Amino acid sequence: MLVTRALANWQDGAWLGLDAAALLISSAQAGPVLVAFDRATLPWHAGQVLRAGEHHAGLVLFRRTVRSTAHGDRARLLTDFWAHEGQTWEWVNRIIYLPKSP
Repeated sequence: MLVTRALANWQDGAWLGLDAAALLISSAQAGPVLVAFDRATLPWHAGQVLRAGEHHAGLVLFRRTVRSTAHGDRARLLTDFWAHEGQTWEWVNRIIYLPKSP
């Protein structure tokens, strides 16, 4: 899993093994926007984090139309979005789905 490999390399794997809520809260403290495919549970956990009075640094989730094996498509969607809009946004507690709805 791409997220697991990235976490293993980032801060010497300090985030490996965290549950979703702890990962979201840690992201708020460290700043990285999380990018994932987990549309089923991550938005729910993000809501739980907010209801508990905590924050997250933001989530980018891919819609079902983007295959999990389509690495090039995901990379293009993410880099195009970030270059044209995402880098100027305030990301705290925001969730975006790619591709964006028309």
